[in-house]
Amino acid sequence: MKAIRFALVGMLAATAAHGWGPATHVMVANQLKSTGQYKAEVMYGAVAPDLYLLLTPNPMDPWDPAFRATHYPMGIYAPWAAAQTPEERALAWGYLTHNEGWGADHTAHITSNVFPGTGQGYVILKAAQLRALMLQQLEQMGMGSYAGLITEANTHFIVEYGIDLVAKGMEPELGEKLVEAAGHRSAAMGPLLARAYGQGDPQVEQAFQQAEAFWDPLMIRYGSILKLPMKKAVPQVAEFLVDLGVGLGVLQDPGADRPMLVQLIQLGLKDSMALCAEDFLQEIRATVESIQGSELSQLTY
Repeated sequence: MKAIRFALVGMLAATAAHGWGPATHVMVANQLKSTGQYKAEVMYGAVAPDLYLLLTPNPMDPWDPAFRATHYPMGIYAPWAAAQTPEERALAWGYLTHNEGWGADHTAHITSNVFPGTGQGYVILKAAQLRALMLQQLEQMGMGSYAGLITEANTHFIVEYGIDLVAKGMEPELGEKLVEAAGHRSAAMGPLLARAYGQGDPQVEQAFQQAEAFWDPLMIRYGSILKLPMKKAVPQVAEFLVDLGVGLGVLQDPGADRPMLVQLIQLGLKDSMALCAEDFLQEIRATVESIQGSELSQLTY
């Protein structure tokens, strides 16, 4: 159990600061820009802000400079300002759909459209529900000794990817779209982010270039998993999340404890799907409508 606890804490450090998962961001971006050129660029731009996770040792810190720069108005317009070609502007336009100030992540983390009176984001609310459910299930299964792992932060992390699976169930082509976005878009994303945020600093420019080079194949692998039938996708997503933590260098390989860790994550993913199935689409539709009424509507590429 000690090794599993360490594994989950490490994985949490890598991923829990996400709002929506990559597939959900692709869903939102695709609804915002359902026709026109450079669709792959728009969709890839929508998942690119979360590559900040590769740029900081403190992804859980809401005041982390890399997180603030890529998710809040202080920095989210930098790629748009630096964009010079239609492809770059499409990447930057998609990038703007993601943010936590008024974009898709606002409804995930700050204020839910479906549950506005709570003063919390949709993912935050669902994570609390997931935690209560998993604690009850572990007790019923005689696995109460693992209850210490089912923290609000850990369930937040699991919900994000469980929601991606709900999105996949509603739009089976999302995995293919994510693969298309990462595999067939313009190669300009890395250089664009380097120019936008580096502003002539070679170290910062190199950091963004390297982060984007790692993020791209990661999204292709994840999208490929989401293309699988649901029965195969759920366990593969759990396996992917373990590998993600190891690949980012924040998770020690759980070794012999890996099957138990994957089993717990699978349980959480399935529970998340059940908890979000009825109101997720309503939340996303309201999110899309909100973004359509934002300043994004004034920007064209």
